[in-house]
Amino acid sequence: MSYAYREFKALTLIFDDGFFKADNNAAERAMRPCKLGMNNYLFFGNHESARRGAIIYTIIESCKLNGINVFEYLTDVFSREPQPGETYDMFLPNRWNQ
Repeated sequence: MSYAYREFKALTLIFDDGFFKADNNAAERAMRPCKLGMNNYLFFGNHESARRGAIIYTIIESCKLNGINVFEYLTDVFSREPQPGETYDMFLPNRWNQ
């Protein structure tokens, strides 16, 4: 009750503005894959494999955040041969051009 009393103004914002939500389901759904995989991460085998796994998870989640089809992205990036002047930055999900 003391928390609700101290934060009363912030708690009532959901009634004043439709932008604010009464729950945090979106944030919890975004964190769920990471939490579910924690036990799986124990079986990467060694530190280098775990590092590679983290990179792959980061790429996949970055694709999702940018609205990119993960399969199409990975297929395109892995099928390209490096051209002169290309840098790795060009292949990041937020800068990727099909």
